[in-house]
This record gives sequence, structure tokens and C-alpha cells, in this order.
Amino acid sequence: MATRVATLVELGCEAVVTAVQELDPADSVTTGLHLSSGALRWLALARAELDIDQYVLELGEGEG
Repeated sequence: MATRVATLVELGCEAVVTAVQELDPADSVTTGLHLSSGALRWLALARAELDIDQYVLELGEGEG
């Protein structure tokens, strides 16, 4: 699959993997973003871009 994506990128298409993370400062369990070496290799082989959007919530915004 990664090589097929890379072929499309070579033809002018874009390949973007987007991760959105909302961080709640009131949540002590909130963790960072982890990508395995296998996932990074796949992204590189696919010639894909990685777009990470991180949002820090206002105190109390994550409730409910």
C-alpha cells in the first residue's frame, strides 16, 4: 500500500496523515503522541506528510 501511495505522490498527488490531539490541562493522564518506528517507515516509504494539530483546551472546557 505504501508504494502505491508513493506512486500517486510521484504523479503529483498529496498524501497527508493528519492527527488531531486535544490536550486538557485538568487531565493528569493526558499523554503525548507516539508513532512507532514501523509507522514512521511507512510514512517515509509512502512519501506522505504528517500533519499534527494540537489544541490545549481551556480549563473546564473538556468537561461534559
